[in-house]
Amino acid sequence: MYFNREKYVFEAGDFRFLRRNQLTKYSKIPPLGGEYKSISIFMDQKTLRSISEENNLTMDKPYSGENALVLKPING
Repeated sequence: MYFNREKYVFEAGDFRFLRRNQLTKYSKIPPLGGEYKSISIFMDQKTLRSISEENNLTMDKPYSGENALVLKPING
């Protein structure tokens, strides 16, 4: 996947957050003997603000990090 000339490679089972309103270019390559599957979930501003309020999350400054943030699984 390409965001602003940066290449990101994701593997099966990866979970990630992507920055909103970004034009992306990507190739869907299935594993050998498998098939490509993905699920996209879009959260609107109202939902994000609600989550922020419920969890007492505040923003000190606008996010300036990576365009794609891979989420690490919680081992429990």
